[in-house]
Amino acid sequence: DRQQTLAYSPESIADLRRRASLLAEVRRLIHAGIATGCDLAAVLSAWKLAAESLSYFALREAASTSEWFASTVPPWWGLVALWLLWRLASRQRGEVNPVFGARAAAVVLAALTLGIFALLGRAMGVEISGAFVGLFGAMSYGLFVVCGALGERLSAVLLERAPAADYVAIVGDPTAIGPVLERVKRYRGREVHLIGVVLPKGYSGAEGLTVSGMNVLGEISDLAKLINQEQLTRVIVVDQSLCPEEAEFVRRTATRMGVVTSHVLEPLKPRREARWEVGSHCGLAVVNLRPVEFGRSAGERVKRVFDVVCASLALVLLSPLMLLIGLLIRLTSEGPIFYLAPRVGKGGRYFTFYKFRTMYANQCSREHVKELNEKDGHIFKIRNDPRVTPLGRLLRRFSLDELPQLINVLKGDMSLVGPRPLPACDLDPDGMSRDFRHWAETRAKVLPGITGLWQVRGRSELSFEQMMDLDIEYVENWSFWLDLQILLVTPIVVLLGRGAH
Repeated sequence: DRQQTLAYSPESIADLRRRASLLAEVRRLIHAGIATGCDLAAVLSAWKLAAESLSYFALREAASTSEWFASTVPPWWGLVALWLLWRLASRQRGEVNPVFGARAAAVVLAALTLGIFALLGRAMGVEISGAFVGLFGAMSYGLFVVCGALGERLSAVLLERAPAADYVAIVGDPTAIGPVLERVKRYRGREVHLIGVVLPKGYSGAEGLTVSGMNVLGEISDLAKLINQEQLTRVIVVDQSLCPEEAEFVRRTATRMGVVTSHVLEPLKPRREARWEVGSHCGLAVVNLRPVEFGRSAGERVKRVFDVVCASLALVLLSPLMLLIGLLIRLTSEGPIFYLAPRVGKGGRYFTFYKFRTMYANQCSREHVKELNEKDGHIFKIRNDPRVTPLGRLLRRFSLDELPQLINVLKGDMSLVGPRPLPACDLDPDGMSRDFRHWAETRAKVLPGITGLWQVRGRSELSFEQMMDLDIEYVENWSFWLDLQILLVTPIVVLLGRGAH
């Protein structure tokens, strides 16, 4: 009887695993295809509606809206390519957040549209009026939200009826597997079919009963029979509820029969700032908590896309000005054009910080002017710094010396908006502060920025305590809209030269 229980067909299990892998890929393609189709439909519809609306109200002159529509296809195609790259880069493993993602994407795409069409339309020989740009931006926002929601609903209906990729059983004590069951039930990917639960020794005769609404399939000793009977492709093991011998039996049986074993590490609480990875190191089976490099939420991923697009456009548009500044620096004083120094970034990590040089090359040290410092804490400021060149004073007044930091943004060291990065020498070697630890740890949660609340609420006129409060306020109240407000106010503050010295 024991031999019969452990009987299995390696060929059938291998076929089952191949089928599961194929089904998983098909489901992903269905979801991606529907989402992409809805995105394209939203862009095309917004473009066509905007063109027809302006034509109807005689706000533009064109022989045919169809001809005009066809002639202006290339600009939005590049925009769609950017959106598709963002979708692929920001998709979380195994799960998506369609509700927030659709709205966030709509915001980003509306902003991208306004900028790209305004900049590239005339260069392509196509006159695009401001009325059209505004109308198309508003329509694309609404249509992306609506089409995204409809696409997610259609995808959910189709995937609900499609065959599941994984046939899963959960193994563990009934007192411990409840939270795991609930999490699997809430799984948004709809790629799993939860068959039931398998209990440890001592629950003989429990077949037919339920645990948290799921059928009990049997005991661990029946696992091989259940794998064949239910065509399981994965078992999820709650290790802490099993004795070592039972956990080892499950692992050996599942491995021998070609079934994936997933172990739930309950004592290690999931952390938002780290991503789980299972692997090997030095011959040991390990679980890595790898820091998330692209943000912890959909909103922060939108922030990163916005940073890259805006920094790229700014570098292109401002490159003549930056070349002129570099030439003036070279002609007016000896030394390099750029000032490179280690600054403290996210998490306390050092990075190379770029600025236009504004000081005399042989007087960059603070040692002989430290008694002139007008600030306390970790800030070093001198109103009439003797080390600054005449050209440097002009550059600092209008923050033009900060333009090379757009390169830092593209590299991922900085963001357009965030707490200003401090020199490494102003903080402790770990990038923190023993005297102001809460402030240092809070600001280290985000990327430093080219501009921030400091710059729009007083710049160098602020005290160190006020600067700390603004850093904490920014991190604790961050939103994409707050970044947009800061970016809109910054040029006004810079042109007025408030607090710059």
